[in-house]
Amino acid sequence: MNEELNPCPFCGEIPLLSEYQNLKNESFYYTYHVCGDGSMIWIKTAFFKTKKEAIAAWNKRTENKPHD
Repeated sequence: MNEELNPCPFCGEIPLLSEYQNLKNESFYYTYHVCGDGSMIWIKTAFFKTKKEAIAAWNKRTENKPHD
């Protein structure tokens, strides 16, 4: 599996992988990006129990190439 995040399908920039920790000290991961093409689109995946799941979710939705 690809361990790297694919670029944003709108602007081509790389998103961030972030960790969220709840009050039970459980960690969850998600990817997010604020699109830099001038439109200020906030793009985020759902929360996942592993980094691999969060990366796979982002990469699945970014299979298309950015617009020229």
